[in-house]
Amino acid sequence: MLDREIAETAFDDAAIKRLHTITGVNPAVSAGLVGAIGDIGQLSDDNSCLRRVFQLRQSSAPRSDRA
Repeated sequence: MLDREIAETAFDDAAIKRLHTITGVNPAVSAGLVGAIGDIGQLSDDNSCLRRVFQLRQSSAPRSDRA
C-alpha cells in the first residue's frame, strides 16, 4: 500500500524519475535515495555524490561493519 502511494507521488520529482530508469530501482528506492542525499544540484560532481552516499552508508552501518 505504501509503495503505491510513493509511486503515485514520486514521479512529480525529476530526480526520482531519472533514478527510476535504472534497472532494479523502484519508486520507493528512488524516493529513499533522493530523501537521503538531498538536492543533488548542491553537489559539485559525481564524486561528491558518491562520497555523500558512502557517508550515509557508514553512518547507518552497525559499528562492527564500519571501516
